[in-house]
Amino acid sequence: MSLDIKDKEPIIQEPESEDEMLNRFKQDIINDADAVENQRDAAEEDMRFLNVIGGMWEGFFERELENRVKLQFPIIGNFLNRVQAEWNQNRVGVEYKPGDDMKTSDNDAELLNGIHRADFRRRGSGKKAIDNAVLEVINCGYGCYELGEDFIDTDDPENDLQRIEWRSIFNAYNTVFWEDASQMIDKSDARRCTKLKRFTRKSFLAEFPDNSPVSAYEPHNRNFDNFITNQADGVFVATRYEIIEEDEIVFIYNNLVTGEVQTYPEERHKEIEDELKKIDFLTKVRERKFKTKKIMKSVFNGDSFLEKPRRISGQFIPVIPVFGHRIYVGGTEWYKGFVRDLKDASRLLNQQLSQLSENASGNGADKPILDPDQVQGDPAIMDSWANPTNKSYFLLNALRDEDGKIVQAGPLGYVKPAQLDGSTAGLLNMVPQLIQQFTGSAPQETVDPDRSGKAIKEARKIQDLTTQPVMENIASAIEWSGVVYASKAAELYTTPRIIRTIGKDGSESTIQLMKLVPDEETGKLIESNTLDRKKFRAFADIGPQYETLRQETTDTALQMIDTLAPIPGAQAFIPELVGVAIENMTGTGLESIKKLNRKIRLLQGTIEPQTDEDKQMILEAQQAQANQADPQAELLEAVKGQQEAEARNLDAATIEKGASAVLKQAQAQKTLADIETSQAKTLADIRSQVFQNVQSLPI
Repeated sequence: MSLDIKDKEPIIQEPESEDEMLNRFKQDIINDADAVENQRDAAEEDMRFLNVIGGMWEGFFERELENRVKLQFPIIGNFLNRVQAEWNQNRVGVEYKPGDDMKTSDNDAELLNGIHRADFRRRGSGKKAIDNAVLEVINCGYGCYELGEDFIDTDDPENDLQRIEWRSIFNAYNTVFWEDASQMIDKSDARRCTKLKRFTRKSFLAEFPDNSPVSAYEPHNRNFDNFITNQADGVFVATRYEIIEEDEIVFIYNNLVTGEVQTYPEERHKEIEDELKKIDFLTKVRERKFKTKKIMKSVFNGDSFLEKPRRISGQFIPVIPVFGHRIYVGGTEWYKGFVRDLKDASRLLNQQLSQLSENASGNGADKPILDPDQVQGDPAIMDSWANPTNKSYFLLNALRDEDGKIVQAGPLGYVKPAQLDGSTAGLLNMVPQLIQQFTGSAPQETVDPDRSGKAIKEARKIQDLTTQPVMENIASAIEWSGVVYASKAAELYTTPRIIRTIGKDGSESTIQLMKLVPDEETGKLIESNTLDRKKFRAFADIGPQYETLRQETTDTALQMIDTLAPIPGAQAFIPELVGVAIENMTGTGLESIKKLNRKIRLLQGTIEPQTDEDKQMILEAQQAQANQADPQAELLEAVKGQQEAEARNLDAATIEKGASAVLKQAQAQKTLADIETSQAKTLADIRSQVFQNVQSLPI
């Protein structure tokens, strides 16, 4: 007997209550955190190893070597500092290029680059967040930072404009938990991510006065295995990001002016529908459904939601994971930094050095072996031998036989101090060499003048190869953050407003987004400076830090000037090299000369205009040049007029007067030509004077 499916009632799933959702979110944290519990514990140990007092001896060594000397020499500290310095001098940025569509141009990509640079440098948030993540990667192999939104003017309640900011995440190994099923290194395949933020009880109640100070999850720590007893209290608040895929309705409009099609998501359409109706050249065409990704954000503690789930900008989870050495083995993710493989060697060397210091301080001299009868009976003798420091002489009772004869006048013997055995001596030589081999560092910190440049480069190359895999993973993470940033920018920067941008050379400017300008080909009004419906590709921009690169550019330009100066025909390049040097030099009081230099280069066409102000200045210069009177044309017109006057009147005086006018016009032509020559010479003199002053500037 078969059942008729049509007769079965559909199963209606009851909506999830708020308490059920909260419990599910908290259980997800437990599941995701337990999956990497061993890694979190190992990362905590790595972080404490060099950064916490006594961290090197915590655990087994602390228990087994109780009441023993435990010195802590940061043997691998210099290597970690060099890795950090390598990052500081060669930070990685993001560079955008147009995507595969034909609607995105190089100018669109440069617009996004300029906005990204300005957001990154705003309040220094980008540098702080990424540097903190890199520091944790160097130590334990894992760090994170976050991309969020912040109001431009928090003091103005009516200003709802936002900009993207970078946010630091501390101890990411113990505060950021990804969906256990995720396997990609950038976590682009994860459907959820939970971030914990620690509060003290006092700070929690100050920010959330109506809620109980109960943690959403208590992360594991190694407090049980160290000697620090004054542990700070903590209340951990969870922020959950979740990707939701759902059907979305978009509203499609036709721009009658440009002929382009414009689409608006349903939520965005509700906000601006009244404004769209007022635009005469926009007409609604239709609605369309399609699958879309949304990022839902919620904040909660152990008792309740502090912020209920809501949609935020972008299509990707805005938490960027950064890994050091990372691999996926047996269904489990494993990662490590530079500390983990060097801990045992460092501990062994410190243990040997501690033992030697203990022997040196306690066994510096031979210890006499005495019979009790030799020191008993006289407290002064007992005290003298018990405290031998700074004694001029010692007293000792002689041992006598039954007849009173002296059998032993001095000590029975001596205990010799511990000698350095061959095994210990071998370890003391071998362990430092082993650490050098692991780190790939040069055998000496200072550059030996007797070593060839080739040998020094090879030593540095070995060190670079040691750190290269980690630096490559860091670059990949920053490249992925460029993708996440672009998806947020496409939603946040979609209203007409003035926004600050920064060029690749560090120059700041302002640009009006969504500006209506006439199309050069059709003359119709089109929107410029917009990221709407544009597609970009993000790349890791690897290279020296900008300040270092700018200094190198200045030095190179000045060296080329000295080289080209005596070469015939090469002097034509010198003015442009002077302009490059002035543009990249640093120092106080140079703003006016750099502004003049940029104006000259723009008018000469040696650099491209980057801002609307640049384009307007060039346009005005071209119009002024077009309207300027031509001296030769004026002269011809005057001669023609004079000939007509001669035909009407042959009076000698008139002829003489006309000739005089012609002469004056000729003189005027010569004067104008002299002025042009003088102007050219003045520009050359300015260039020459600038060049002469470059050498004395603080470059």
